[in-house]
Amino acid sequence: MKRPDGKNAEKENNKPAVAAALRSRKTTAALYAASFLIPFLIFGFIFAFIGVYPFGDRQYLIYDGWQQYFPYMSDLWYRLRGEGSFMWSLLYGIGGNYLPLFAYNLASPLNLLLPFFPNGSIPELMALFTMIKLGFAGLFTAVFLKGMYKRIDILIPAFSASYALCAYTLGYYWNIMWLDTIAMLPIVVYGLYSLVKEGYFVMYTVALSVSVLFNFYLGLFVCIFAVMMFHVFYFTAAPSPGGEKRSPQSAAVKKTFFLFKENYLSRFALFALTSVLAAGIVAFLMLPAFLGLRNTSDMENPFPSSIYLFASFFDVFGNFIAFTPPTFVNGLPNLYCGMLPVMLSAVFIRSAEFKLREKAAYLAVIIFLILSCNVNVLTFIWSGFHVTNSLPYRFSFLVSFLTVAVAYSAYIRIEKPSAGDMTAMAAAAALLLICATLGAQSPKHAAAAAALSLAYIGLFALKARFRKNKTALTAVTAAVFFIMTIELAITAGMNITRENNTTDRMTFPYSYENVQNLLKMTEPEQNEFFRTEFANSQQFNQNAPAVYRYDGISVFASTTNVNTSRFLTGLGLPSWDAGNIFYYTETSPFTSVLLNHRYLISRPDGIRDDGLYWKPSGKSGDLSVFENTSFLPFGFTVGGAAADYAQDKKNPFLSQNDLFRRMTGLEGELFILMGPVNTRHKNYNVTEEDSGEYEFTLKCGEDEGVLAWDFQMPVDGLLFAYFDFNRSGEINVTKDGGLLQKTDIEKRFISMLGRFRKNEIISFSAEADTQEGRASVFAAYFDAELFAAGYEILSRNTMELTEFKETRVAGHIAAEKDGLLFTSIPYEKGWRARVDGEEAEIITVGGSMAALRLETGEHEIEFTYRSYGLPAGLLISVCSLAFFSVLIICGKQRKN
Repeated sequence: MKRPDGKNAEKENNKPAVAAALRSRKTTAALYAASFLIPFLIFGFIFAFIGVYPFGDRQYLIYDGWQQYFPYMSDLWYRLRGEGSFMWSLLYGIGGNYLPLFAYNLASPLNLLLPFFPNGSIPELMALFTMIKLGFAGLFTAVFLKGMYKRIDILIPAFSASYALCAYTLGYYWNIMWLDTIAMLPIVVYGLYSLVKEGYFVMYTVALSVSVLFNFYLGLFVCIFAVMMFHVFYFTAAPSPGGEKRSPQSAAVKKTFFLFKENYLSRFALFALTSVLAAGIVAFLMLPAFLGLRNTSDMENPFPSSIYLFASFFDVFGNFIAFTPPTFVNGLPNLYCGMLPVMLSAVFIRSAEFKLREKAAYLAVIIFLILSCNVNVLTFIWSGFHVTNSLPYRFSFLVSFLTVAVAYSAYIRIEKPSAGDMTAMAAAAALLLICATLGAQSPKHAAAAAALSLAYIGLFALKARFRKNKTALTAVTAAVFFIMTIELAITAGMNITRENNTTDRMTFPYSYENVQNLLKMTEPEQNEFFRTEFANSQQFNQNAPAVYRYDGISVFASTTNVNTSRFLTGLGLPSWDAGNIFYYTETSPFTSVLLNHRYLISRPDGIRDDGLYWKPSGKSGDLSVFENTSFLPFGFTVGGAAADYAQDKKNPFLSQNDLFRRMTGLEGELFILMGPVNTRHKNYNVTEEDSGEYEFTLKCGEDEGVLAWDFQMPVDGLLFAYFDFNRSGEINVTKDGGLLQKTDIEKRFISMLGRFRKNEIISFSAEADTQEGRASVFAAYFDAELFAAGYEILSRNTMELTEFKETRVAGHIAAEKDGLLFTSIPYEKGWRARVDGEEAEIITVGGSMAALRLETGEHEIEFTYRSYGLPAGLLISVCSLAFFSVLIICGKQRKN
């Protein structure tokens, strides 16, 4: 239709609508930008305030951040540049499946940016990535709130930040690998809502898939949560308006419960199918990771035999109040997500705007999640049927997210707050403050939260008073926005600026340049393999091989193979009961032979061998490197009886003696156990149950005492000790009253005490305040002549390497007699071997180390590795992606 002047009248009439749509898009973009920037900038300002580089000389590396994630990301930097395999790594322990470690810790898409920056900037990148991920948590929550409730509101960024800066992220922000999935949760839930309400499944499938991919551990929580929220949405979602476009896969949502039930199976089938497809799409990584994790100690946790609560519910609910300190390592569940959201949750409960079934459904999920944070059996199930090692209630971010969602839905439905609404808000605040006061929270935090609650109630009273005055209403809303943001910033600042929340950028990693100089001095030749370690790697980092990039022994990773851990623990290396840590300390020369340990890096006072088996080889700064005079290469022949070796679970000296005997065929004891010549226990009754094993009870009326044993060297030589106490602490090793060393008795390991002369007295003593306990105290001197004879036997037939890579080892060997080729490969499914071109069975020594049976003569040996489950995972991913694509195409065709 044309106007008389020739212009299009219809186009003119559409101008106001187009302008309104443009303003709406601009407003939405501004809200999304604010939702990202609030958590991003709050964390950024806090990092700058505490002096994180480049604003100071501190760095964002605390707890597992420097023990695990920094080493992992430093190593990934090289692997992304083609320097290392994504299948197998020699930098974690004595070797292990890399894909589970990558899937658990490193699958964040931001990590793909690492190679574009210098390796030395990784601590700063970790801080930046944390800020970005929290920013996306805010942005994606805003997308969820706007999409779910179809409302553009100035408070969306504040509510979004309430989730992004909840106590969970404030307490666990240094677990950088979890933040991607936390950020993706709102998109998963929004996609699930679209699937249930309209049958649109693409967003849900993609979002769930990448959530599991980014971190499969938290992805498990998201999957469980999705099952709950499917039922919440299905039985509470309103029917689609008649004129709204509908998915071709969905039928109309009916109001009656009977018709709901009638359509339930088809909708649940779509949910189940797309959930399986989401898992299938990422099977290329998840399947080999899952199969690899079956080798970890976490798969062995027994189901709890009884049901109990972890804490008082006063403590639990008190953790909702503002300014509450979050749990960083151990403590109460992290539940805080802003004071206003928990207050508005009470409005959700009382408001007639919400149907009874809607309230019941949401509250049932929230209550179940809170119960899961305090009932041991529920926590055990949520955690993948295992007991977590610190960082409890790892699913509690779900409580915060759902609380924010419920609170925002209540906020947008009370255009004019009533007296009842404000009474409900006050009652919720009072209830939580009472719980906090009776529970574990500080009175000053409760007082501050009470003042904040009054401020929110006052603002909502003003909103009710001036609901017809647009200018005043805008001002009140802006004030609410301001106070919510300030509350979150103060809470974050109070907790992130706490003591010991950073490390010194100049001193960690310790003496990095000096270590690199020593590694260059000892660099292997082509196709040569050996291992290097620190005299006490725990002093540097339990993932020191990944930090400094050398083939070592130590590891700290949730994906550690428990069989490798048990083998090395059986030989006397220190480890944790959780089975995810073992590390090197100066130990038995025989252990060094078994592990191809050639070089030892030490501080000036760090080595106790006294030149018997370690000779100086170089120096840089305050560090020295020593070379093993009894080194053996990657593979060597041993007696066939070694295949039947099993560790002694109480005494690693007996384990070493047995394995040495089986490998060499020599009789005798490599370690000769000694009994104490004197005991000097004070205030304890001590009974020797077996040789070296004691039970002790504190004498009546005493509060503490001392346990002490004296040993006398029968010959000149090296002395070793092994302590096993059912308590933590240290044991003092002294000679002639002078302290030689303090040894940690919480981690059981063979400790090299040093070289002593005949008849010298060495004393072990430990102060204790426990009423009763048990202790194993073993001292043994080393038979150097027997070891020399055994070393000569083992060194006769060694494997000459012709190729050595992380996933392929080849070489040849001449065997003088039938026996075993022992290698330092810790066996996992995926390793295959060929002898003279023929497939050969790999057997294990001690349940861990790969070995081959060889007949007399010369042999060509080949080992190859491919992650177990990877081919099947790739096939599942391709098929799932293809089927998902077909579903999308069919949906479009049906729509057309």
